Amino acid sequence: MENMGIMSNYNEVIPNNSEDIINKAKSIVPILKENSEKIENNRRLTQNIIDLLRNTGVFRAAMPKEWGGPELTSIQQTQLIEILATGDVSAAWCSMIGMDSGIYSGFLPPDIARSLYPHLDMANSGWIHPQGRAERVDGGYVVSGNWRFGSGITHCDVLICGVLVYCNGALEKDPITGEEQHWRIMVAKPEQFNIHGRSCLPSTRVKKSAV
Repeated sequence: MENMGIMSNYNEVIPNNSEDIINKAKSIVPILKENSEKIENNRRLTQNIIDLLRNTGVFRAAMPKEWGGPELTSIQQTQLIEILATGDVSAAWCSMIGMDSGIYSGFLPPDIARSLYPHLDMANSGWIHPQGRAERVDGGYVVSGNWRFGSGITHCDVLICGVLVYCNGALEKDPITGEEQHWRIMVAKPEQFNIHGRSCLPSTRVKKSAV
């Protein structure tokens, strides 16, 4: 899988406050419009658009201020997405999902969050609904499944996927609540998963993913 992730080239200083990010987003709307047909035909964002969004500050939009991020409010994030949608709705949709990196990181212990998101400009992808399967193996889990939504998976830096945990082929009970199903959210980096589907609803397989 081609995944440029955080290794994409930065051509300019990335905006780092709400006003600058929103103004920059307005300035790239014509470029998004010009690339809209290509995005539709490819059924994914092109690499130049991914780089453009990253350089605009889109993926860092929700990153916390204590990390040096802009930490846009929910209203500001919505405004940003609306602006991008006037150029291309797919770019806006993937931007909304990608900027979840700043939201997910806020729910994690600081050391774990930093290990998963070492840079501000990291894009998220994935779906937390438990439509996958995580089989316990030595050293972690092997995760596989078909998720309804995988938008942005071809350029994400971090993949989030909801799973039910299995042990020796049997569904594992939740060790805390005692419920029949053990629902967990797995987190993987690009080198830990392979995409087996290339349509708009790709399936993914994740190896040795850590929560």
